[in-house]
Amino acid sequence: MPRQLEILPQRLAKRAGFTIVELLIVVVVIAILATITIVTYNGIQNRAYATKVGMAARHYKQVLLLYKEEFGQYPYTVTQVIDSGTNVYGACLGKTGTYSHIEGGRAMCRWGQTKFYVDDAFNLKMASYSKTDPDISSPIGAIDLGPVYPGGPNDYSEGMMFMVHSQTTLDGQLHPYWLSYVVPVSQGCITADVAVYANGDTWPNLTSAKGAKETTTHAGGLTTCLIPLPK
Repeated sequence: MPRQLEILPQRLAKRAGFTIVELLIVVVVIAILATITIVTYNGIQNRAYATKVGMAARHYKQVLLLYKEEFGQYPYTVTQVIDSGTNVYGACLGKTGTYSHIEGGRAMCRWGQTKFYVDDAFNLKMASYSKTDPDISSPIGAIDLGPVYPGGPNDYSEGMMFMVHSQTTLDGQLHPYWLSYVVPVSQGCITADVAVYANGDTWPNLTSAKGAKETTTHAGGLTTCLIPLPK
């Protein structure tokens, strides 16, 4: 009996601690759980941003409509000519501090092949109809859209812009006035009046969503939300 009592503690001592294989299994499980947590958090964060910027789009649409009702036009004055004579105007919505990218001392909401800036004159006109600027800053910073044209540089987007594009059509009719923003969520636009690419549409030809899910227009689950404004 005493001999048996001596052997038992020895066996217990030999089994104390973990083997290398057991430790590796624990490390792998922890890594998997951490990855799941990060992916889940990023998904929640991206959906929250899509909701936030979608609500901001509704606000800016109402502000622009109020301005147009009083003056008979939207608050823009200058267009730039791109794409073989296409007249385009773009103004980043919100103040300079909303945006992280600066070129030539001016904040930008779109850069790369296409460039749109914060327009102080535009914002000044909008200020009379909007007491506050909704928060449209992105939690992930600039969104990489990839090259707009084959072989061209990548375009990047942040925040939201008011856009006038002389060649854009909606349901087969010229429709130049838009709000545009990009969200890091597949089918992430929350407004019912978003325009989509349908039936083989390509830019700048669009179709009214009419309750359908909007088209994800970029790789990686990114969605460009295009909201038509009345002519």
